Amino acid sequence: MTRNYRARGMVLVLVAIAVTAVVSAPSTKAADEKAPVKPAITVVFPSTDEVFKDLKFTFGLVNDEKGFNTLKSTIELFLVGIETTQPGGIRIYPTAAGLQTVLSFPIKADPFKFDPNTGKPLAASEIKKRWPQLEKLSPDEAQAFRTAELKKLTPEHIQKLRDLEFGALILNLFDLDVKTAPAPTAALGKQIPKGIAAKLKDLHLAANERLIFGLADGFMRYESGYVHIGKLLPDVRLAKGGLPAELAEGHDLAALIDGQAQSQEERKTAFDKAKQELIGGIAKGEQEDEAVFEVRKVVTEHLIAEVERFFVESSRIHLGWNVSAAQKHARSELDIEGLPGTALEESVELLGKTPDEFASVSKLDTVFSLSGNFPIDPLRKAFLTNVVKLERALLKKQIAESTKHSDEQKKSEDELVELMFDVIDGFKDLGVINGFLRSWSNGDGTLTTVAGGRVPENSREKFEKMLEKLATRKATNKVENKVETESEVEIHKLSVPDVQTDFPEFLGKDGEVYVGTADKTLWLASGTGSLERLKKAIQESKVAVEKPGPEVELIVKLGPFVELRENYHVRNPAVAAVPANEPKKPSGAKPPQKGDKAAAKKVEGFISGAELRKIALETFKEGKDTMTFSLQRDNKTVKLNVQFDEGLIRFVGKLASKVVKENLEDD
Repeated sequence: MTRNYRARGMVLVLVAIAVTAVVSAPSTKAADEKAPVKPAITVVFPSTDEVFKDLKFTFGLVNDEKGFNTLKSTIELFLVGIETTQPGGIRIYPTAAGLQTVLSFPIKADPFKFDPNTGKPLAASEIKKRWPQLEKLSPDEAQAFRTAELKKLTPEHIQKLRDLEFGALILNLFDLDVKTAPAPTAALGKQIPKGIAAKLKDLHLAANERLIFGLADGFMRYESGYVHIGKLLPDVRLAKGGLPAELAEGHDLAALIDGQAQSQEERKTAFDKAKQELIGGIAKGEQEDEAVFEVRKVVTEHLIAEVERFFVESSRIHLGWNVSAAQKHARSELDIEGLPGTALEESVELLGKTPDEFASVSKLDTVFSLSGNFPIDPLRKAFLTNVVKLERALLKKQIAESTKHSDEQKKSEDELVELMFDVIDGFKDLGVINGFLRSWSNGDGTLTTVAGGRVPENSREKFEKMLEKLATRKATNKVENKVETESEVEIHKLSVPDVQTDFPEFLGKDGEVYVGTADKTLWLASGTGSLERLKKAIQESKVAVEKPGPEVELIVKLGPFVELRENYHVRNPAVAAVPANEPKKPSGAKPPQKGDKAAAKKVEGFISGAELRKIALETFKEGKDTMTFSLQRDNKTVKLNVQFDEGLIRFVGKLASKVVKENLEDD
């Protein structure tokens, strides 16, 4: 495999290296004397070497040392001249042109590589002569020795070493088709296209600035021993020096949204540019129904509004990510604080204000456990009102246009939709989404599931009418009212055999679903032994708890669900459909033969869905496959934590190993 082949196969690696290779080091006077502009978002890696340690751990879990070494050596193609032992990162600035990203990294000062007096590389014999002890040192000891040697040099001497290393960096990148103008050498200047040369005249670049072309387009600025890369020239001029090392302290990756760096108005103006592009990209599909498009558009616009609120109205959002080889898990921790007097601060303060009615329902031995006690603030209330209105109209329209149902069936379906959305619409006045869902594995590939939730008052009658409507949808359906009573909850039995045929893992042998109705709660249960589990959960909900759990908590073992998905695919093998716009083949046409240049090439992603499922099945059989998520309020701060067990890291390792083996390793 050639050097350039690897380079072209790793375009994204260039970005990763730029993110992970910034170092704090002595700096000289910056060319631009203006007060530095603070970034609104800062992302910092402790060092590229630390990233390599995490990668080595991940590949080590799947015993693929060769794959790690191949990936590392490929990434290192871009690391010539870059310091890899100190923090690095990315900065995002709010500008008149919108949110602009700048990658920043330093140039190393290597006393063992160049002679700053001559500007020429040192020969191996000269290095051995000057520093004979280097041969006996481990990599860590050699790094410590390099640091000690640098301390003996003057700042001017160190800067000269960096200048020489910067020349090596742009020369190396030029060879990897990440070309810069002006060119690193006069000889390479012949490779600069006339259009790029003409553009240079109008840019009036400073001596420390470069135009980037080739694999990527942008600008590069070298100042005070650091290199900054961005899409626009004004953006790279905003960045000064390295990133704050303290931000990444104790983390493998850290990110900060600083609500104090600019005013809300400045951040909103910058975000509006990005929002216009995002909303402008919501286009109706050629075959998409107008009503379906309207629903999708409203959902997308709401998601954008949520992101905008976090960016514009937060005083601080801090993310920390860690991969622990000792504890064999990966964990992210996110803290969010709203600016005083903002809607975001008010939304945060709503968390935990209402009691969790189901806090005492047991999670013991579950493979899936979801608990939520989440308030509906004004932004989400408006969204719920809007989407319920659109979804109601959409379903009613689809029923009216259906050719598969009689008028009587259409009327019944229409009434069912009305009942369902009347209940959903009532949640906006309830002001909170409070409920739970628990699933247990039965050891035979099936699950028993129990769920419960608070519902708007006086919903009992509507739910019971919905059961009657569901029972009339098919002749095989049946509802039995009040088969059991537990406390104030009346339990009904709905049988849907056809659904059980499609999803035997979730429903009992007769397709029974137990539905419990009460004045303020609704309960559901399905699967083997679900009635007993349901009654037990109702009893447990009556037990008071001293300290409620997080406002939202999710605990899931992925293995059983990967197995369920695989079983579904076995029962329902995917049939590749011919795209509607693909021309039909002439009658009697022969299939493309091997070696036929006219034959269309099959284009695939790195890993197919079937391969993903196979790898997941193999990985999660070994266990340690739990993912946990929690969200809770601590005074004025929202804390969101996610943890992935060893099995999930091993899964990522197997995927990475496969991609490296098939795309980077020599045949």
